[in-house]
Amino acid sequence: MFFVSKFFLKLRLKRYLLVLLTLSGLMLPATVFSVNTDNNLQPNLFPSVGFQEGHFQKILTIAPDQDGKSFTTGSLDNTLVVWDFASGRELGVLKSHRQGIVAASMNKDHIISGAYDGSVRVWRKNGMEIAKLANDTNSIHSMDVSKDGRYALTGYLNGSLRLWDLKKKKLIKDVKPHSGRVHWVCFSPDGKLALSCSYDETFIVWKTQGLVPVAKLSGRIRCAAFCNESKNILCGDADNQIRLLNFKEAMVRKTFKGHQEKILELAFSHDGNNIMSVSIDGEIKVWDIQGEREIICFSDKTAPLTAAKFLPEKNLVFLATGDSDPKITAWDLRTQKQIRTFERAILPSSNISVSIDGKLALSGGLTDGSLNLWDIQHGKLSESVKAHENGTFVVSMTTDGTKALSGGNDRRPKLWALNPLKIENTLDEGRSSVTSVCSGSDGRYVAAGFADGSMYIWDTHSDKLILNSNAHTKMVSKLFSHPVKNMFYSSSIDGFIKRWSAENDKEMSDIIKLETPILAMSLTENGENLIYCTTDPIIRSYQPNNGSYNLISGHRKGVTAFAIDAKETRLISADKLGTIRCFDMKSNKVLHEFQKTGKIIRSIAFYPDDKRAVSVNSDGLMTIWDVDKGVKIGTFASFNDGEWVFLTPQGFFSASTQGAMHLNLNYNHCFTDIKDYEKLLKRPDLVAAHLNGLKGEEIELEHQNTMKKIMATFR
Repeated sequence: MFFVSKFFLKLRLKRYLLVLLTLSGLMLPATVFSVNTDNNLQPNLFPSVGFQEGHFQKILTIAPDQDGKSFTTGSLDNTLVVWDFASGRELGVLKSHRQGIVAASMNKDHIISGAYDGSVRVWRKNGMEIAKLANDTNSIHSMDVSKDGRYALTGYLNGSLRLWDLKKKKLIKDVKPHSGRVHWVCFSPDGKLALSCSYDETFIVWKTQGLVPVAKLSGRIRCAAFCNESKNILCGDADNQIRLLNFKEAMVRKTFKGHQEKILELAFSHDGNNIMSVSIDGEIKVWDIQGEREIICFSDKTAPLTAAKFLPEKNLVFLATGDSDPKITAWDLRTQKQIRTFERAILPSSNISVSIDGKLALSGGLTDGSLNLWDIQHGKLSESVKAHENGTFVVSMTTDGTKALSGGNDRRPKLWALNPLKIENTLDEGRSSVTSVCSGSDGRYVAAGFADGSMYIWDTHSDKLILNSNAHTKMVSKLFSHPVKNMFYSSSIDGFIKRWSAENDKEMSDIIKLETPILAMSLTENGENLIYCTTDPIIRSYQPNNGSYNLISGHRKGVTAFAIDAKETRLISADKLGTIRCFDMKSNKVLHEFQKTGKIIRSIAFYPDDKRAVSVNSDGLMTIWDVDKGVKIGTFASFNDGEWVFLTPQGFFSASTQGAMHLNLNYNHCFTDIKDYEKLLKRPDLVAAHLNGLKGEEIELEHQNTMKKIMATFR
């Protein structure tokens, strides 16, 4: 039931009280207002080259351009990504917000975004931020921009609304008409009216000029849209029904029933004769208004949806799904067919293992099941083979450096010959996914741990399974071999670390028993110290011989990966904040902190010479580090189209035939396609020299000259 509330006098009284309190100094305005213009943005000294990273957390908003050539997505990962519709490629990433982006709008000139951090930011379509219109502790939960691009209306957690003049870059009005979160706002097609919907079960129609209320109605509205002539409002209610409402008369004109789940987005067709709706379960419907009936219904089977947006002018609907690996699909409403998919192109990688000569690295594809052999001396992908169905989860070089082990979701560990990669043996199938693999000290015995807590050990000489044990009650998180003896150590989410004999085919003892999960484990080269981490920020060193502990602390969040150098003097570790630190193992003090990554580190390993290390981010990027300086030497990745890239900090890269398409050039806070500069920057010779520590001065000089040539093209 809807009703009109006559509350104008109450609003005026509140407004007068607010003015009096402010003038008397008893109350200050809540808005902290600031504006960035083109002039106060600090220019980059040189252009930089980066990967097209896409989103790695849930997408919260989709904003297509009216011409349908491009669109923008905002995510819980604090970034906006601009996509090219025709190619499906990412054009660039906009980074400035400190919290998740809940709303965005895109027109022919600009992108406007609102986020949980309370800020509204205005960007040029090439990625340059030109204005920041607010920044306070009041979290934005909804935003819309008028069709002419002049006004922005933002709704907040505390029930307030703000109207912004985007051309003058100033706040027009700040009101607090709701007692609950404002989860939906929208403008009428002509921009003269606006609507705000709140969880206090009220929604208000406003005159945009001066943000004056026209009507207040009650209803549990989840989404809404004005009709083309702005006389009626289309409401998606909490009961999953759609109602066409005349807001002036507070009268429901038509009701449309059919959705079973929460309605996520509504729109009128371009001619105004039909209604388009999509619910969180991926069901898309088109309704005939005159006949009050459903005429089209189809579904996206990858639901639940996290965001949706119609583009009536092109008969398109954009749908976003997924949390840690989100993607967007575009559907044609006329043919009811999916016509394009947009997603992060970088393939997520498993752990990484470095050969004993430091020339090769092995990684696995978490989603495509690949096994990738990288030439980290020259900066290229040597080989890639299909290893496992539905994902390669773990890889490991054997101790003698001649073979490799892999395991994945298909439950069958595999033994490989290296360079070239060739399958030697497919080992016995386990009862669940393989979560860890390891070879013994002499290479004769190999072991695998599984998600159900079981553990297998094989004798590769006799090709026999010699141990099949329900080792743990929960997932085996790590296996490690003794450096001299034919013994294996297993750690588990069940809190146990156990020791096993390959020769006696049995468990020898429980070494550690904890109440918390053990996430990672390693053994020093002398076999005397057992290093492990749990869910807290502390790394523990345990000596089984005398039962003594040594605590290594310095992280603020839980440790996700660590590695020990061959001399057992340094330990490098990463935490949930993406911070990598280098510790002195004798003093337990932090020697230095590495360059920030901003991503969770899934795996990290030393080179055999201990001067370098290589890490794997949760987003799939693999990075080689100078351990002494804590700086990046190079970053490499493979992509879902089979291409690969190896990139140096100077912007030079080696790549497969089409690999460069996954890079962007950034200059003065703007992004551009690298295609026009590929001949200048694709330099495998300089990549190889840089990785081998050669021609340092020559590379730097070449870097400066190349970037000056590129800068000249921007003038």
